[in-house]
Amino acid sequence: MVGKKFSYCLLILLSLLLGAGSWKYFHRRTQVMEALLQADSLMWTQPDSAMTILQSVGSKKLKGESQALYGLLMTQARSCCHLSIENDSLIRHAVNYYSTRPDSLRKSWALYYWGKSLREQKEKKKALVRFQQAVLAATGTHDFRLLYRLYSQLGSLLLYEFPPDEALDKLDKALHYAQSAADPQAVVCCKGLQAQCYGANSHFEKAERCLQEALQTAKKAGLEEELVMLYFELADISRDKQDYRKALHYIRKAEECQAFASAKYKDDLMLQKIFLYNDMQMPDSAQKYLDGFQPSNYAGYAVLNYELSRIERSRGNFQKALDYHEQYAAFNDSVYEEDMMNNFLGLQKKFDQSQVLYENERLRADSLYHRSIFLCIVLLVTLVLGYLLYASFKRRKQAELMLSTKETVLSKVLLQMQLKSEELAAHIRNEELLRHSISEREAEIKESLQCLEKERLKQFEDAKEREHLLRVQIFKMNAVVQKLNALKNLSPAQKVRHKNSYVLSEEEGHMLIEAMDNCFDGYVRKLHSAYPVLTADDMLLICLLYIGVNNVDISLVLSITDSALKKRKYRIKKEKLNLSSSEQSLEDFLLHFAS
Repeated sequence: MVGKKFSYCLLILLSLLLGAGSWKYFHRRTQVMEALLQADSLMWTQPDSAMTILQSVGSKKLKGESQALYGLLMTQARSCCHLSIENDSLIRHAVNYYSTRPDSLRKSWALYYWGKSLREQKEKKKALVRFQQAVLAATGTHDFRLLYRLYSQLGSLLLYEFPPDEALDKLDKALHYAQSAADPQAVVCCKGLQAQCYGANSHFEKAERCLQEALQTAKKAGLEEELVMLYFELADISRDKQDYRKALHYIRKAEECQAFASAKYKDDLMLQKIFLYNDMQMPDSAQKYLDGFQPSNYAGYAVLNYELSRIERSRGNFQKALDYHEQYAAFNDSVYEEDMMNNFLGLQKKFDQSQVLYENERLRADSLYHRSIFLCIVLLVTLVLGYLLYASFKRRKQAELMLSTKETVLSKVLLQMQLKSEELAAHIRNEELLRHSISEREAEIKESLQCLEKERLKQFEDAKEREHLLRVQIFKMNAVVQKLNALKNLSPAQKVRHKNSYVLSEEEGHMLIEAMDNCFDGYVRKLHSAYPVLTADDMLLICLLYIGVNNVDISLVLSITDSALKKRKYRIKKEKLNLSSSEQSLEDFLLHFAS
């Protein structure tokens, strides 16, 4: 009776503890969701206040919807405050959560910021995939701010792709949604991107028209910084059109803007004037601005030396121009190494942050798991204790009554089991002996077969290697191949002096094709069989590319210009081999064909 009362009291105490813990958990969850919704309401008007609220909430002990919403809002706040979002661990939680939920708007926002994070990590292909997924998720929504950002990102990623139709289509949609959102800064940005696309494809009139429209919008909205950048872009377009007076006019208009008082535009102004005066063949004026230009990084030094090289070349000082150009190449290499180091440090930082986040998540999961196990054990022990106290007396009596009967039955069963176990042991020993003898015989046969197979493969490989070496030696002894090897060892000046003596005749071309086919296992016949539209001249060019002759030497031995060689290679690749321009190069395709 005392045991029953103790069990009931223990159960009541455990129920109270569980109720208090549940109330605390749901109260904390309600507070967190209210803070997250408040940060969401302040995101576009006061992003710094939204970030302060999110930092006060923290990511500890968050899970499910609150964890996903926190990751999305924190990434959004960092982006609105112009901070780096290269660490994509938070937004990944949001993407994983909303991908399984019907909230398509938050899913599309999460995919958008994931794509933006990947773009900051310079993973443009992965970013393009995420933006396309966000567009699909945003289908049917009317959030123009989101749709403008998605299509502007897609357009800027496709900006320098040819043909430009896909990029312009995305930018047109972005412009439509920016106008629907009544956001003049977004409209100016879209117009600027369209102008860059047109300028990259030499449509300078269309680019200038887009920039003029953006200029009118920026003036009406009072966007001073955008005005400065638009005048600079108009100056670039005018320089590309060789209208230097108009370019100088736009640079002066940029200087008149109020935002130009900021020091960040001074270097841009100097560079614009340096480029302009060099294009106008006014080296003294360009030299004046170069003397006042103070580079802050390797890229700036590279630009400085390149422009100095142009100035000295225009003055006829070719030795100085060559020295400056070598320094420009050296600084370009330094820029590349610096970028590689920055990428490595960024990846290392991302890895370290991911490791810390992973360890924190693991520790929180372990803590929750251990608490759950402890509560389950306490509850189970309580139930078992009550049951044992209730049934112990009854079982004790039953045990005493059955003990004598069980002992008799047990002795008989033990005797029978002992006899059966002895029989089973003898049978197992016989089976083990038989199995051992069979396995030994199988091992001997397998070892013999493996030795024979290894010997046969070795003989086959040796014969194949000897045949390959012999074919290569015979090919190198060919007169035409020796002539091409001799040309490769000449200096550029010697190549120009003796170029007529190295032009291949029709007979030598046929000899090279025949030697190529004989010594490379019917390579020419296989290629012609797969692509019968290839002519003899195409086969000769393919043979030269296959054996590694560079473009300069190919132009010399075929007596054609570099542009004609590029056109022939493009025609073979695109029209006769039906290869996509971005799939792989012609040389890679030929080297791997029939391999």
